Amino acid sequence: MKIKYVTQEALDLYKSNPMEIQKYIIENKDSSWTGKVFPTNYLKESKIEAKDLVFIIDEDYTSDDLDFINAKMLHKALSGLNETQASNEALWIGLALTDGYEYLQKRWGAEGTKFKYRWNFYQKGKRGLIHHGLARLWWLTRMTYDQEREDPYELTYYAFHHQSFLMKLAYRNYSNSPRIVNAILSAFIEVERLGKLISYDHTVELYKEVSLLGSVTIIDAYSKDDLKEIVLGKITRIIEK
Repeated sequence: MKIKYVTQEALDLYKSNPMEIQKYIIENKDSSWTGKVFPTNYLKESKIEAKDLVFIIDEDYTSDDLDFINAKMLHKALSGLNETQASNEALWIGLALTDGYEYLQKRWGAEGTKFKYRWNFYQKGKRGLIHHGLARLWWLTRMTYDQEREDPYELTYYAFHHQSFLMKLAYRNYSNSPRIVNAILSAFIEVERLGKLISYDHTVELYKEVSLLGSVTIIDAYSKDDLKEIVLGKITRIIEK
């Protein structure tokens, strides 16, 4: 199948009338209303190939489980997506109004600030992407996927079950380096396996210390294993302090 995106005309209408669009979403559990609000043929087929998108919305799962399961599905289905395409608001809003509509309804709803952060893009760039209810699934999985592991989604699973850790990490410039993200999350997993508890405050202090290691270029000069040992030593000292 080809992924669909909203036209520029529809995107402008969506973004310039947030209160009206939010009202429609709150009042409608399916997206049939879109045909009355947007221009005819407001969805266009892109050149992006994707497997069928099947979002899980089973209420027996926790929110963290749902995020992980659907993030993994989305990452696999959109395996050919590049960063430029994944930064396109028209793509994610198109997906939100079609295949992802029911998931967003169940997971977030649209009341209050939920529409602003989860259905729309409250800010340009990376911050907006990692808050949007669907874009965040792809981008945060991209940060944590490690094809060298027996389970490439091991770090992704940990991250989505410690989302406050992940979001704070995503704000750092060095979160664009898979090597650094891998070292940090690997160290967190190892520390917890040793029976130590990591708090949000611990992660905030650690991220500051990692920043002090120097520029991303310098940090990337370390091997993956060496970087993990450095981070492991730092987080252990922070916890024991």
